[in-house]
Amino acid sequence: MKTFQTHIRSQPKIINELAHFSDILTKKGNIFVDNLLKQHVSINVKVDVSSFNLKKENGVIKFYGREGKQEIDILKRAGFDLYEDAIRHIKARKWQKIPDGIEVYMELFSDKMPTIIKYKSPPKNNLIISYLKKNNKILPPCNPLNEQVSKILDIEGPPLLFSGKISASQQNRILKFIELSDEEKIEFIQTKFEGKFINFVLSLFIPKKDISILQATGLEGLVFYFGNPKNPSDIFMAKIVDPLFTAEIKKKKSKNADSKFMIELTELIFKDLEKFIDITLKKRTQFQYIEFIMNLLSNYIKERKNIFDRRLEKYKKEISDNPFNISYGLVPPKVNQLISKYFWAEDLFRVLLFNLKTKKKRATKIFDKKKKGILNSQILKMKMSGKIL
Repeated sequence: MKTFQTHIRSQPKIINELAHFSDILTKKGNIFVDNLLKQHVSINVKVDVSSFNLKKENGVIKFYGREGKQEIDILKRAGFDLYEDAIRHIKARKWQKIPDGIEVYMELFSDKMPTIIKYKSPPKNNLIISYLKKNNKILPPCNPLNEQVSKILDIEGPPLLFSGKISASQQNRILKFIELSDEEKIEFIQTKFEGKFINFVLSLFIPKKDISILQATGLEGLVFYFGNPKNPSDIFMAKIVDPLFTAEIKKKKSKNADSKFMIELTELIFKDLEKFIDITLKKRTQFQYIEFIMNLLSNYIKERKNIFDRRLEKYKKEISDNPFNISYGLVPPKVNQLISKYFWAEDLFRVLLFNLKTKKKRATKIFDKKKKGILNSQILKMKMSGKIL
């Protein structure tokens, strides 16, 4: 007879590795979800601040951003100082004790990243583990390796709310909630639980006393890890998110969708990009990439500083409110000298640094089809010159 675990493994991915429970219900139906809710489950408090992940392979650790897809390499770090304290902390620990093949999925807390939910205090050393992977298989938060890794790295372990099989009453209440539309979920939380999703969660589960992350103004959601915790290939993930939190996130994204400053800065860059790349390539026989960007920045400043000053003056406050800086210790001293003189120069350096290394696969609102084509042609020219190491 086909077991539920075999059935889970045979299923195609629903949307992604961590799908909304409501989407699973819509795509797979009530019978699938009923069976899912009868399985062993580990439930984490969902924390979503800034994704920060570590992977150890062949005795080497690398750091990645959301979902472990984009490496936080030296260029990313040079242009964006969010991760530096966390990287320094981890490298100062005995990370060599972590087995090869382990990926650590964490959330990074930082004063530079204000959150909708206000926590009473940050987790230990500003990092909290969500879960691990071993050889690309999910280890749920109840797996003891999570706590072992948290001790090695001296950071907070997973905020595990529950582990075991949930009761028929809990199953029924969860199912009824995920069957509601987004509007009905908001009304349900507002009328039954004083507008606080955390009250609904606490009506379902009695948390451990040591989950400090629950001492907050709210709760973003829950993440469910269904299946045998001793067999990583069995694990199936799903999430329930506070509908009021989701509404706030949508408003925040809409407000920050496209910075007018960044759009205008990009227009100024592209007006002379080909010209200044040609000038910079003629200067020397060879460059390290970051040195090339520094020289390109210098040419823009030398030739176009008055235009940039005049066109970008109206965005001066917006730029000064940006909490992120370049990582000064990872760039040549001349970069620091250049950006200290012009309020827009740091952002100019960052845009050039991040966008002239690898070809663009798709257009965006800021880098439309035409700009994408120009970028890719210039990246190819830089590569073919043989001057950039």
